[in-house]
Amino acid sequence: MKPLTFVISRHILNAMPQDLIARLNTYRLEHRLSQPQLAKKLGVTFETVNRWLNRHMKPGQIHEHHIKKLIGKTKESKSHAKR
Repeated sequence: MKPLTFVISRHILNAMPQDLIARLNTYRLEHRLSQPQLAKKLGVTFETVNRWLNRHMKPGQIHEHHIKKLIGKTKESKSHAKR
């Protein structure tokens, strides 16, 4: 029973960051940012961003939080601009 729980948890964890990374890459492209520029905004190295975008590594909890904050800013600013 324990391995099944691990597999389910792992599946759930794998699904979230992939979507987040896709949204991060969309943000990067929409804002015409290079990977080094995006890395600077997030306070990480270019290599880290490159590994995320190429699916070699997943962001940890702290980085996920900062990615969501960065992506969330654009949603809020777009909704305020439409008003």
